[in-house]
Amino acid sequence: MNRAIIFGFSDQDGTYLSEHLANYETISYRSHRHEGGIDIRNRWQVNNIINKYKPRYIFNLAGIPSTDPQRFSDIYSTIYEGTFNILESVRENELKAKSIIASSAYCFKAEDTKKEIKCSSSYRLDNPYSLARINTMNLAKYYSNIGVQSITAHLFHHESQYRSKSSLIMQLAKDVIEYRNGKIDYISLRNEGIVKEWNHASDLMRALVLIAEKYDGNEIIIASGKVYSAKAIIEIMMDLLNIKPPLIKSQETTKQVYMGDAYQLYELGWKPNINIRELCSEILFSLDPDLRMHGS
Repeated sequence: MNRAIIFGFSDQDGTYLSEHLANYETISYRSHRHEGGIDIRNRWQVNNIINKYKPRYIFNLAGIPSTDPQRFSDIYSTIYEGTFNILESVRENELKAKSIIASSAYCFKAEDTKKEIKCSSSYRLDNPYSLARINTMNLAKYYSNIGVQSITAHLFHHESQYRSKSSLIMQLAKDVIEYRNGKIDYISLRNEGIVKEWNHASDLMRALVLIAEKYDGNEIIIASGKVYSAKAIIEIMMDLLNIKPPLIKSQETTKQVYMGDAYQLYELGWKPNINIRELCSEILFSLDPDLRMHGS
């Protein structure tokens, strides 16, 4: 059986990716910030793992999702040095492994209209996270040019019941439930103008396996091209609970659109299996299993 290694295993992406790798012997490692995890910045540690298992595919999900300049060194080293250690280990051990390097929609500047973001779109250079992702993408291209197969996969926004309770979709669901229960009179948003994708994590992790098996390029957008505002998500959740939408107060309304160009992914035969109502229902139910959904 072919092997796959996951670096940076997480409760959300790692869990779903493992499910979609059922046909492979999968070895997973959490980051060094978790008990029993490994430090992907440790060249010796990474090389030993890759040389021991000699995988067909390597999925690098490792990264610190922060734009805090005070954490620049940790953010950059985890993303860039971690990827270097993986790709250099593949080269040194002369393996035929293909590496899939997870990147993010936040590498790109938001649009002010519903214009698709492509691999060729303008980058953000205003924070350490996006800078690390962009430089890592170029590193992966270098290794591809010298014969080490690698793909940078720009993952657009994805959610599930495993998302952190501090994530936007979880906060929205919490507010919707509190409004339903009469604990608050309105829902507050930081920026009503943000429009983005709200894909299910399972669908995007399935896409990662698909590109590992079928895609020969070195960069691709992992997105559905379907976008919603936070206000629209609130309205869907309210409809699921069969209650009228609440008053929504927003601190600003600056238009920021994150919509990915999903053309290449659809050409490979991928399409999302879980729709937005099913996702919202899952999120609400994860916070309150006693809720009764309407028309989910």
